Amino acid sequence: MKFMGVGNTYGTLVCRWRAAIVLIPDPRCVRTLLARYASARIALAEKSEPAWQRELEDVTYTLCVVTGSRSIADALAAADALLAKPAASGTTETSLAA
Repeated sequence: MKFMGVGNTYGTLVCRWRAAIVLIPDPRCVRTLLARYASARIALAEKSEPAWQRELEDVTYTLCVVTGSRSIADALAAADALLAKPAASGTTETSLAA
């Protein structure tokens, strides 16, 4: 997962004068990662296969990077906190139902 710039589909770059740069992941991306994580955990619980183990390792790493966490427990908590926040002002949420 990479952040390609300001306001892309992966996340938003937030800059503040004389402050650290903060990357805020796109909630849709976080939801997709959480779904992949859950699917891999369920598949591994049903049958241990190397492909699902690799998928779990990959999505675990990606969730940790996207949330800036060092453990999957912290990454899941950060993802939940991010999704619990209302959308930031100035951003628009697109919907196919429109």
